[in-house]
Amino acid sequence: MIGKTVFRFRLPWSVRAIGALAVFAIAIGSVRRSFSTTDDFRTTVWDAGRAMLRGSDPYNVGEFHRLFPGQGWLPVYGPPHLWLAVAWAVLPLGVATALWFLFNVAGMFVIGSLVVRCFGRTLGVPAVVVVTGLLILSRPGRASFGQVTVYYVLTSYVVWSQARRRPGLAALALVMALGKPPFGLPLLGLLLLCRAWPVVWRAFVIFVAVSVPVVLWLSFDEGSPRTLWHAIISNVRYSDHTAVDRVGAVRRVDAISLIGRYVHGISGIWEIVAFIVLIGVVGLFMRRRFAWRDRTPPVLLTLGLVSLLSIAHQDYDLLLLAWPFGAMLGQVWDPGRGGLRTFLVLALPALVMCFIPATTTAKLLGLGPDVAVITTLTTACLLLALVGSMAALSSGPPVGGSIPTVGAGQLRRQGRQRQFRAG
Repeated sequence: MIGKTVFRFRLPWSVRAIGALAVFAIAIGSVRRSFSTTDDFRTTVWDAGRAMLRGSDPYNVGEFHRLFPGQGWLPVYGPPHLWLAVAWAVLPLGVATALWFLFNVAGMFVIGSLVVRCFGRTLGVPAVVVVTGLLILSRPGRASFGQVTVYYVLTSYVVWSQARRRPGLAALALVMALGKPPFGLPLLGLLLLCRAWPVVWRAFVIFVAVSVPVVLWLSFDEGSPRTLWHAIISNVRYSDHTAVDRVGAVRRVDAISLIGRYVHGISGIWEIVAFIVLIGVVGLFMRRRFAWRDRTPPVLLTLGLVSLLSIAHQDYDLLLLAWPFGAMLGQVWDPGRGGLRTFLVLALPALVMCFIPATTTAKLLGLGPDVAVITTLTTACLLLALVGSMAALSSGPPVGGSIPTVGAGQLRRQGRQRQFRAG
C-alpha cells in the first residue's frame, strides 16, 4: 500500500514570531509597575544590603524601620540571601531595580524554555516567547515581578535536576535556596529523607563557609552573638503576627494556612508540625519509590507541591510549579498508565487556579479584596494534585522514565516509521 500524503497546515515562521512578540509585549506591559522602587525587592534585597553596609543588623525590625521608614521589614532570610543583598546594594536603587526587572524577564525565559522542552525540541523560539509571555500574564507570574521568587525557583530547579547527576552543583544551588527558608528547607528535608548524602554534606560545608562571615559581621554590628540571636527571635515573632505572614494570611497557599483561616488559635508551632508531617510522609514515600532520580511529571509535581504546602508560601510562589505543569501537559495526549490519568484529572484544577486572578474573581463574586476564598480554593486544589501525583507514583514503577526531549506526538510518529520500515 502506498503511503498517504498528509497535508499539515502550519503558519509561517514570521507570522508565529509576530504573534509571539505581541503576547510577550502585552505581558511586559502588564508588569511595567515593577519598575517602581517601592516593591519587595527593595525591602528584602536592596534595603537589607544597605543596612549591612551601614553597620546595622537587617534582622533587627526596630532598627530596620528607623533606617527605612515605610519600607516594611526583612523577615528571617538565611545568610546566603544577605550576600545577594550586599551585592545589589552597592548599586544605585534605580539601577538595581531596573536590572532586577531584567533578571526576572531573563529567568522567565529560562523557565519558559524548560516548559517548551517538555513538549518537544521541534518547537522553536516563538513557542518559548509565547510560553514566557503566558507565564508573566499568569497570576503568580505577574505577582513575582519585584519579588525574589524567580531567583529561588531557578535554584530549586537546579537542585531537582542535578541532585543525582552533579551533586556539587546541586549542593551549591541548595545553599542558595536556603537563603529563603520556605524554598530551601523542604529541599533539604527531602534530600535527607531520600539519603542524598553527596548533596547534603557538600551543602553543609558550603553553607557554613558562607554563613560564618555573615554571622560575625552581624554580631559585630549588634554587639554580641547573643544580641543577634534575640533580634532574630524577635523578628520571627513580629513576622508571625503581621497581616502578611501570619498563619491564614490572605495570600498564603500552604496547607496550615488553609486551616488557620477558619480555626482560630493556630500558632507558629503548628507550622512546624505541618512541615514535619508533610515533608516526612512525602519524603519517606519518595525514598521507598526511589523516585528522586527520575524527572517524570508526577515526581516534579510532587517536589513542587510539597515545597509549597509544607511551609509558609505566598501565592506568587506558585511559579515553582511551571516546570511540573509543563511536564504534565506534555504527557496529556500520551497518558500511558491508569495512575497517570488519575494524576492528570486531579492536577488540572490546580493549573487552572494558578491562572485565576484573585482580585478579579473576588470582584465577580461580590467579595471584598481581603477575602481569602481564592487562595483557599488554590490550596485545596494543590492538595488534590499532591494526592494525584503520589497516586501516579504508587501505580507502578516511575511513570515514563525521565522527561522525554521530544513530544509525545513525535514519539508516536517515530514508532510508526519504524513499523513501516520493518514491514
